[in-house]
Amino acid sequence: MPTLQDAISQAVDAQPGHVSIAEAIRRVRQIVRTSAPDVELQNLIGTAAAYRWKPILFDRVK
Repeated sequence: MPTLQDAISQAVDAQPGHVSIAEAIRRVRQIVRTSAPDVELQNLIGTAAAYRWKPILFDRVK
């Protein structure tokens, strides 16, 4: 079973060009069960995208 970090890496790497936070959160939740709130996932996904020098689209719906 993949870890949360593995799921985040997969979600970020699956998106060519910019990383959509909303899409990445959806993908992470499909890959692994997590009780982490969306805002925490947003921070982790944004950090992972930044480490890969990928632009980030902050489109998460509150």
